[in-house]
Amino acid sequence: MAEVLKENDPELAEKYQADLAKKDNLGSTMEERSNMYNPMYYLSKAYKGYKSAKVAKFWRIHAGIFQGDTAVSTEMDYALALKNYGNEVKSVDFTEVWGLYHTEAERTGTSTGNLIAWIKECLK
Repeated sequence: MAEVLKENDPELAEKYQADLAKKDNLGSTMEERSNMYNPMYYLSKAYKGYKSAKVAKFWRIHAGIFQGDTAVSTEMDYALALKNYGNEVKSVDFTEVWGLYHTEAERTGTSTGNLIAWIKECLK
């Protein structure tokens, strides 16, 4: 983006670069904050942060296909990255449910009851 701005609006490009160089109260740059917000930064070999964080052993990803919050493929990308992550990840319970929205997507039972049952199973 900075390169495009340089060619078309050098003054705006300087302001853009200055904003990117700013650090927050914890000393993190914009790039670092963006990386922290993106789970794939830690889960995918495509990123420098791959395997640089401790990843949970057990994952439960249930989402409705009728969601409007994000692309339907987002949860699938996370599940596939986790399944390919290695021995650190023991289990990925991935389900997409037709006809429901983003959260509380269950084929049977309730989201709370199913989550508690899943946690108990993971603790065995």
